[in-house]
This record gives sequence, structure tokens and C-alpha cells, in this order.
Amino acid sequence: MSARKAAVAQRRDVAAAARLTGDTSKLPLEEVVSRVRPTCLIGASGVRGIFTAAALQQLAAGMPPATCPPPRGRLFSTAGGGDASNGAPCAGRPIVLALSNPTSSSECTFQEAHDAIGGAAVFASGSQFAPVQIAAGGTQAASQANNSLIFPGLGTGAVLAGVREVADDLFLSAAYALANETSAVELEAGLVLPPTARIADAALAVAAQVVIDSASAAAAASALLSDAASADASDGGTAAHSSLRSVRRLVDRLRYKPVV
Repeated sequence: MSARKAAVAQRRDVAAAARLTGDTSKLPLEEVVSRVRPTCLIGASGVRGIFTAAALQQLAAGMPPATCPPPRGRLFSTAGGGDASNGAPCAGRPIVLALSNPTSSSECTFQEAHDAIGGAAVFASGSQFAPVQIAAGGTQAASQANNSLIFPGLGTGAVLAGVREVADDLFLSAAYALANETSAVELEAGLVLPPTARIADAALAVAAQVVIDSASAAAAASALLSDAASADASDGGTAAHSSLRSVRRLVDRLRYKPVV
């Protein structure tokens, strides 16, 4: 087992304590959630409705307490009237990722997650769902976690960098770049990734990061970084100031832009 898999694998004694040894293939999901007490459900099953209301409610009920971080992102909800900005006790928010496409194959809809858990869920889906009405008034949009936000930038960055193989580390670089592209306003609105309306911005951020992280192994990427440093120097900066912003400008100039 690889180190990455081992980091999230359950030890045998933990599985035994949760009564998950032997044939567990017929256990309903809500029973597994009740025994394991996870903090996140990731759906890649293609089975419509497998995230039942009972399973989602068990997920929320098993969330451990947490300390509220600063308000940016609202990944926690205040418990007992505490102030989410001052480290008060909070209930951790369950994460529900219903990633299967199309909507007819989604593990649950945004509305179903909201009905089962309320506004506590951190939700993202592979398909786009309509906003839901929230108790405080107004609506909340659902995040779309779709590979369309990753692959255009990953492919562009890989081509510009001249990499021959897209290793796992580059996929991780792309994922971090995409997450970091999410603005404070979007996080406050309940999104966990940029909306698809900003797919061009996301692609540029991902491509630039892939170029940067390929520099040690790909000569083309190293040359691009050198060009970015030179551009900085011509703007009055120094060669050491080859920032992500500079690489983004260079990648934006070089990348293919279809006429629409």
C-alpha cells in the first residue's frame, strides 16, 4: 500500500471495533456511517440516491466538535450561540461530495443534502444543481466539483512545460492551484471551488502552477520561468521575483484561445 493510501486507511483493530470485519457488502450506507463516524462522504458510485437522508443525518450526527476558525470560508457553524470569529466551540460541518454525472446518477442532489442536514453541509457535486432556499432568506448556490475545472489548465501547463508524463504530483499541484483560486467572496457564499463561469481564470491558475512545479524536470518549463523572471526585471523587478503572477501573465500570452 502506498504512503498516500496508508494515510487514510483504517487499521484492522479500528475496523473490528466498528464491526466492519467479515462480509459487510450488504450493510446499508447509513449503518456503515453510524459505525465508522466519518466526517466526509465522497460519491463516485454512479448510483442515484445512494446518499440517503438517513445516511446524511448519521454523517451530521457523528461530527466531532471543533474550534471555530476566523470567519473566512464558513467551514464551521457556531454551536450554542458562540461567535465564529473568536475560537468559540463549534460543530464541525459534514462534507458531502456527490460527484457522479449526470444528475440522474448523482448520489444526492443539493436540495436533498440541504433537506437532510440543513445549511450545515459543505457540499459539492459533479453536476450543476439549482440553488436552495435558506432559512435566513435568499438562496445558496451549490459548488460544482467537476474535472472541467482541472483538465484545460493541466493540459495547457503540461504542453507549455514540455512534460512527457503527468505524474500524481502534478495532479496535486493542479488541485491546490484550483482551490487557491477560490476567492474569499466565493467561500463566504458557500462555494468550495470557483464557479464554472470563471473556468478561464481557473485554467490559467492551474496552468501556471503546473509550469512552475515542472521546472525541475522539464527544460521547457525552466525556460518559461526564466522568461517570466526577465519580464519581471524589465518591469523594474529582479530575476528573483519570478512570481506566480508573472508566470500567469506569460502563460496567458502563450496559451491557445479559441474564438467564441
